[in-house]
Amino acid sequence: MTASEDARGLAGLVTQFAVVGSNCPNGDLQNMRAVERAATMPGKAALHALPNTPGVEQLADALSNLFQIERSYEMPVPSESVPANVIWLRLGTGAEWNTELFARQAKTAS
Repeated sequence: MTASEDARGLAGLVTQFAVVGSNCPNGDLQNMRAVERAATMPGKAALHALPNTPGVEQLADALSNLFQIERSYEMPVPSESVPANVIWLRLGTGAEWNTELFARQAKTAS
């Protein structure tokens, strides 16, 4: 999990329930933090995982109910050096809960 400065609060909450829900630790991602190749779309999260990573499509669908998601099939390091089943969630600038986004859009529309 990595996040832009303004999305760190959201990232902290997501990391907490992800670690508990998956029973899988948030590993040493220093190799990924150093590489911010593709810019995440503002207001969205990028879900990076190699094709055929088990459960990632279902995870993307579930997370899209919580915040805006874009799916990426690339990892920032060569795929042969990425352990199986690694998923990298990167929250871009302005990423927020859908409830906040929809409330702001409704307020603007009225």
